[in-house]
Amino acid sequence: MVVVRPVVIANEGHEHLRILRKFAQGPVSMLAENHLAPMWTEVTVEDIIFSVTPRIAYELGDCYGFHGQNSVGDIVDMILQAIEVTSLQPSNLL
Repeated sequence: MVVVRPVVIANEGHEHLRILRKFAQGPVSMLAENHLAPMWTEVTVEDIIFSVTPRIAYELGDCYGFHGQNSVGDIVDMILQAIEVTSLQPSNLL
């Protein structure tokens, strides 16, 4: 399964696409600290550019449900990653 998402529409979104190209493609996309789904390709239709990425997300509840297969450390790591993404500033990505 994949996620196809519009990134650029007309003149809006080019900076976002530039950031995706820098961090979600190539070797840097595989870094554990990256926390981005790799962008497999771009598809252009008229003045819209779509990104194509693998679908890898589940609800957080599915990750730490009652099945007891995750340690407390795993759960804390997932929560810290969720908090980390909210603290990112666009200026830090450039």
